Amino acid sequence: MLNPEIMKKFTGALKLIHDNIKVDRIFSIYDQFDKYIKAAKITGMELPGGLDKVMDEVEKIEEMRSESKLLYKVFCHNDTFQNNILYDGNNIYFIDWEYCGYGDVFLILPILPTVLA
Repeated sequence: MLNPEIMKKFTGALKLIHDNIKVDRIFSIYDQFDKYIKAAKITGMELPGGLDKVMDEVEKIEEMRSESKLLYKVFCHNDTFQNNILYDGNNIYFIDWEYCGYGDVFLILPILPTVLA
């Protein structure tokens, strides 16, 4: 991903996804966090210290992002972790579409450093 040509293909592929795929599905990472925490509590899993503080920040971000006119208007893969991106030397492929749906397009920004690592 440090290669400008590969990054251009990556961003082009994301743009194609965001602009062209139309399905009837919404995905909220904020709701997903709540589901994970609830499941962990049900199974008796010990939650990490400081999680409440992190979730307070997440709630603030969710509130700020909810004001965006783009929120839930763009179809997203929503899991562009580097292990879900394949490159065959010519084309970019995204796998693992479990979280796909209309969502917050800006959620890709925190993921990019892991893609570029």
